[in-house]
Amino acid sequence: MEISLYEIISLFLAFLAIIISGVAIIISSSANKKSYLAQKEANDLQKCISDLAQKQIVEMEESQKRSNCTLTLNLHFIDVYEKFFYIFCKHPIIKTKSG
Repeated sequence: MEISLYEIISLFLAFLAIIISGVAIIISSSANKKSYLAQKEANDLQKCISDLAQKQIVEMEESQKRSNCTLTLNLHFIDVYEKFFYIFCKHPIIKTKSG
C-alpha cells in the first residue's frame, strides 16, 4: 500500500483546514464573549443613567414643591401685611384715634 503525493498533500490541507477552523471558532467565541460583556456594560450604564435621571426628576419636583410652598407663604405673608397695613394705617377709626 503506497501513499501518493496527492494523498499526503490532501491530508496536510485537511489537517490545516481543521486547525484554521478551530482557531476561527476560538476567535469567534472570544468576540462573542466580548460583545456580550460590552452589551451588558452598556445596559448597566443605561440603567444607571436612567436611575440618575429619575432621581434628578424627583429632586426637581420636590424642589418645585418647596418653591411653590415658599411662594405661597410669601404671597400669604404679603396679603396679611397689606391687610395689617390697611387696618392700622388707613382705617378711619384708627386715624381718628391717632389724630
